[in-house]
Amino acid sequence: MDTTTVPGSTIHKFTTVGTSSCSCPTARNVQVLVVAGGGSGGSAQEAGGGGGGGGVVYALSYPLSATSYSITVGAGGASVNYTNNSNVGIIGANGSDSIFGTITAKGGGGGGTCRTTPLPITTPGNPGGSGGGAGGAYGASGGVSNQLAQTNASNFYGNAGGSSPNGSPFNAGGGGGAGGPGTAASLSVAAGGGGGAGIANTITGSSIIYGAGGGGSGGWTSSAGGVGGSSGMGGAGGVGYNVSSSGTNGSSVGGTAGNGGGGANRNASGAGSNGIVIIRYTN
Repeated sequence: MDTTTVPGSTIHKFTTVGTSSCSCPTARNVQVLVVAGGGSGGSAQEAGGGGGGGGVVYALSYPLSATSYSITVGAGGASVNYTNNSNVGIIGANGSDSIFGTITAKGGGGGGTCRTTPLPITTPGNPGGSGGGAGGAYGASGGVSNQLAQTNASNFYGNAGGSSPNGSPFNAGGGGGAGGPGTAASLSVAAGGGGGAGIANTITGSSIIYGAGGGGSGGWTSSAGGVGGSSGMGGAGGVGYNVSSSGTNGSSVGGTAGNGGGGANRNASGAGSNGIVIIRYTN
């Protein structure tokens, strides 16, 4: 736990993945921000979808009793890597949930993939706090958001991943973000779909963006990777076939958290970044 003070308030940040506890010595109302881990991008023979951002839940006035509380910080989804020998793509890994009291933020959905054996198929993005983007090639939908309203919370955020069309240039959809859906891939644009925007929150005293989606991978050689949501907070998708570049990881720079990783074409996808739990109260 990292504890800082600002004029009139104390802020506790929990960033270590796993479950810990903290004690509240007196009953009080606090601000709470809970962000789940972002999903990783998919890896595919044609194009992997972008990972969805972790769900984001904010409570303006959460009631605490004088007792101990369990806190869980969710991990980002791990990178996955296409296996060239089998022509079987790999769906991205979902991020893990973050939990505080009655609040559960849902892990971001892994990006979809495509495969040629045993039958040609493109998979949708996984459901998650924000859904993963669809794999490219034969057309699929983006993963839906499964982030729900939480008891004692003021706001919750999550959006669907972007879809992909059936046909060349086989681009993949972008992962959804807490602030907006992933961008659908298009037959007329030579790039994977961009990741959805994250959502800004000022609980730390600074405006920080959380839960951006990762970009989908490009399909053919000339196709660029989709951009990560919120100016690269989400990971960028890899460039298309023959270049076969990796997706980049969701960002954890500057206090951001829960961002999705970029999809990949015949290479390693970007990992999602870990979640965070922040508690702020008046001194």
